[in-house]
Amino acid sequence: MKSTYSPATAKTLFANTNIDWWVAGGWALDLFLGRQTREHEDLDISVLRKDERKVRDFLSGWHMQIGLGEGKLEPAVLETTSIFPKDREIIWCKPSAIEDWAFEILLCKSEENEWVFKRDSKIRRPIKEIGGITDGGVPYLQPEIVLLFKAKTADSKNQADFINVLPSLSQKQRVWLDKSISMVHPGHPWLKKLR
Repeated sequence: MKSTYSPATAKTLFANTNIDWWVAGGWALDLFLGRQTREHEDLDISVLRKDERKVRDFLSGWHMQIGLGEGKLEPAVLETTSIFPKDREIIWCKPSAIEDWAFEILLCKSEENEWVFKRDSKIRRPIKEIGGITDGGVPYLQPEIVLLFKAKTADSKNQADFINVLPSLSQKQRVWLDKSISMVHPGHPWLKKLR
């Protein structure tokens, strides 16, 4: 599904909230690089799962539906008062039922002051280290975290993202990504390029 919001639009929307959020996905990689490398169909916004209620309260009045992945949605609207299912992590949002989708919220696991990778809880980072910020003030997930998510599906888009970002990764970022991919995807083809 396509998103109508850009990272700059999201920054304006979330500017006066006390919610930690970061642009994720392909847009995050382009924000890290400081240039747009490809067209983006959607805008992913990462929020800590513990802030899910704060986000939904902030977007009260918006039309929201639970995402099932691969562009599929729960048919019912996510009501403001309903409890969000523990086994779901995606919320698609638009200002009203008749408008186009604005962005997708991805809920991230955390424990105390640590971000926790959803596919292996041994992979963690201090929350204060998971994001960067552009000169224009747009927060984004660090590229090594985004690439760890993208490593699951090494399709042509994700492969191109990896190749574009790899030369700009610091040694510390490469080491972290290498170690993390080795834990969840041993033998992944990206590992040779990271070493």
